[in-house]
Amino acid sequence: MLAAVGLVFTLVLGARPASALTLEDPATGLKLPLDGPTSRVCSLLPRGPADDKACEGLDVEKMASHLERSGELKTAAYVTLPDVGYLVGFKGFALAIKSQESIEEFVSGMKSGAPPNTRIEGDIPGRSYDLIKVGQADVIHLRMLIGDNGYSEAYVFVGDSASTMVVFGGQQSSIKAVRAEADRLLANSTMRASHDDDFGKSRAYLMGYHGAKALGPVVLLVIFVVLAIRDRRKRNAAPPAPPGGPPPPF
Repeated sequence: MLAAVGLVFTLVLGARPASALTLEDPATGLKLPLDGPTSRVCSLLPRGPADDKACEGLDVEKMASHLERSGELKTAAYVTLPDVGYLVGFKGFALAIKSQESIEEFVSGMKSGAPPNTRIEGDIPGRSYDLIKVGQADVIHLRMLIGDNGYSEAYVFVGDSASTMVVFGGQQSSIKAVRAEADRLLANSTMRASHDDDFGKSRAYLMGYHGAKALGPVVLLVIFVVLAIRDRRKRNAAPPAPPGGPPPPF
């Protein structure tokens, strides 16, 4: 079972119709501002005073209760745009999902816990996830198509010792609009962790790669010693006698 870590939720409301909110995970330092000139952001988890304009037309109590019972998201909001609405949430994990094996185990766990008739895929055909960079952060991206209507984009930001999953959910009819909004918001996100060259590589490869890097100086040192000893032997050896005996007298 993956342990969830605490999250901070900051809601900033202005006098204009649009509202703004920042999702933040202290464990990884990920900050995701939810803002836009036409965005209305309704806070669902943790529960707080509802903004009448941002939450207009939503059954906030019912949505929040459902999210709390599921226990899947610790922080969530519903964002309404002029032509689409979507749910966005955070979940933290107290581990860094870096190697190829741990990534595949993580995705496999998501598959096994998904509702029936769920398809998990990445942007690359035939793959169930993608490894991407958002700014300098390493990110696992995957898409879930649930039944004939449900849809979500998941982005797992991998830190040094923890990971944060950001989920954007909506209807399959709004995939393009939600993905475009996710790309826009993620482009403005910030995170402490920087890119790790070992991200997504197999443990076997890393062991061999780093083993070879460790072996390199040792081999170089041995070759240097062998050559030095050979050179010293040559220098200390007696000069060979001229061929054909002693030189003729003059």
